[in-house]
Amino acid sequence: ILTNLMETPDSGGYSESGGELQRYNQDWTNIYHGSSSLVLRPQNTGEVSSILSYCRENYIGITPQGGNTGLCGGATPIKNEIILSLEDLNNIYHLDPCSGVLICDAGCILQNLHDYANEREFLLPLDIGSKGTCQIGGNISTNAGGQYFFRFGSLHGTVVGMEVVLPNGEVLHFNIDSGIDAEINAKQNNNNRSGSHRKDNTGYDLKHLFIGAEGTLGVVTKVAIACPALPISRNSALLICNSYEKVLNVMKAAKEDLGEILSAIELMDWNTLQLVKTHGINTSDDSNGGSGLLGEILSAETYGKSNPLYLLVET
Repeated sequence: ILTNLMETPDSGGYSESGGELQRYNQDWTNIYHGSSSLVLRPQNTGEVSSILSYCRENYIGITPQGGNTGLCGGATPIKNEIILSLEDLNNIYHLDPCSGVLICDAGCILQNLHDYANEREFLLPLDIGSKGTCQIGGNISTNAGGQYFFRFGSLHGTVVGMEVVLPNGEVLHFNIDSGIDAEINAKQNNNNRSGSHRKDNTGYDLKHLFIGAEGTLGVVTKVAIACPALPISRNSALLICNSYEKVLNVMKAAKEDLGEILSAIELMDWNTLQLVKTHGINTSDDSNGGSGLLGEILSAETYGKSNPLYLLVET
């Protein structure tokens, strides 16, 4: 298989040694394991198209894989399928300063996109705990929510364009430039257009079929995502509630009083915080993002006896 694939134009890089394959054949929890003997790492859309077309013609199974940060084995091969890793498909092309639309490859690490947007005074509207490793293509394919879901909604609302390769190798563009056009625009510093419009009401909006499809309908290769302006300030409050009814009351009051500046609401119970103390951050270190507050809460036995609920509210 490998010999034939390497003879296929634009086949990309690969790994077939046992040591390299191990990290691709298991998920983050180390519960799910596959036995793939080949990982392909395309570097552009043409290579993805060639690989999918060849594998379809020869009845070869494929498991698409992003940052492999999942917890349920969705990116782990069942048996010996070829793993299609998008980690080398990682170009950031452009962020339109007027519309706030960012165009990038699907293999871009989420943290890198945050840094790129923040440097240009924009905020990427998706933030999850695995952002240092996960990839935007995987986020889209699983319809990841994240802490900003409360304010910006799901990726169905923030993804405005997409490039997808179908199983037969056909490349589809939904409100997005091809990779070549996007790269040319970026090199020419074309700040007047992004190639993706925030409002496009022409025809069927087929990109939504691929958001949350987990690679079953096609492989996402490029993304256009709308980024809001970076907030001037950010404030957080950790509230203690004694019942779920009071949690709902706080949420209702926060939505009424804070309105559109409300960014995130996260709920944690006592057992969750105990797990953070045991396996997570140093709760006694005030310099670690103010986590000394967690240490103070967790050391108070009276809190644990009442089994409180902790509500983090952010604007």
